[in-house]
Amino acid sequence: VAYVVATPQALTDPRANRATDLPSDPLPTLLRTHLHTHLPDYMVPAVILPLETMPLTPNGKVDYGALPAPDRIALPDGASHEAPQTPTQLALTAIWSDLLNVPQEAISIHHDFFALGGHSLLASQAASRIRRHFAIEIPLKSYFHRPTIAALAEQIETTQWAVAAASVPLAENEEEGTL
Repeated sequence: VAYVVATPQALTDPRANRATDLPSDPLPTLLRTHLHTHLPDYMVPAVILPLETMPLTPNGKVDYGALPAPDRIALPDGASHEAPQTPTQLALTAIWSDLLNVPQEAISIHHDFFALGGHSLLASQAASRIRRHFAIEIPLKSYFHRPTIAALAEQIETTQWAVAAASVPLAENEEEGTL
């Protein structure tokens, strides 16, 4: 979640804000579009909440406790909420729910781990739990390149298949004779 306070000049003067190519678009959409051109996808906030003013403590620092929570958990553009179906997706959803304190039924297989409140330390804890649950190693960087349950489940299932295929012994051909 990103919180922004737009100055009146930024909203009315296109020269003051290069992200406003289309002034009719809502500010969060414009900011997200602008950020996508300059940052990797995993660094672009899924939710951008515009505020009138930033809540401050008496010391003048941001009062994080007074920041509003997003109304809903955002999904990527064009994605609809899809509940986990496979055993792998269900296990990942349980892991994410426990780590992120998000109810399992609220998690779609298209949600981004970082948009749900994840960060690098939680990603390393998730990788550890995946290793214990599935008995396979998924690199931590997978969370940054494949941050959805759908993508991670696919990677886990592919890795499990490769491990299983590698452990099948080759049949020995001991037949002798002429052809």
